[in-house]
Amino acid sequence: MNPSYRISVTSERSELPPFEQTGFSVTFISSHDTIVEYSKSNELKKLTLVLNKGSTKHCVSEPGMYTFIPKSCHVYEKLSYTWDTSTISPILLHSTEHSHIGSIMSHSALNEVKVKN
Repeated sequence: MNPSYRISVTSERSELPPFEQTGFSVTFISSHDTIVEYSKSNELKKLTLVLNKGSTKHCVSEPGMYTFIPKSCHVYEKLSYTWDTSTISPILLHSTEHSHIGSIMSHSALNEVKVKN
């Protein structure tokens, strides 16, 4: 029979490497798969993220305010969304309609064809 022992650790000394933060997590909750283009406020460089339907997390590299613009065949509640790295609030992307773009091509003029906006 092997005896068992109960051990309590009351202190421990350990050396850890220094912590270096390399990004800030932004959460999106999207009603549809979509793409967002984003940039840090007052910067021209734009980056792109692919978002899946549901909740997804992505990382931005620097602290500050960011603007996210959906680029999709869906129309969302806002044209753009701002987010600050100091907040933990998710960005909610809810599609309100689906946009359709098309063209009508004809070899001859058709007076009876009307297009309504």
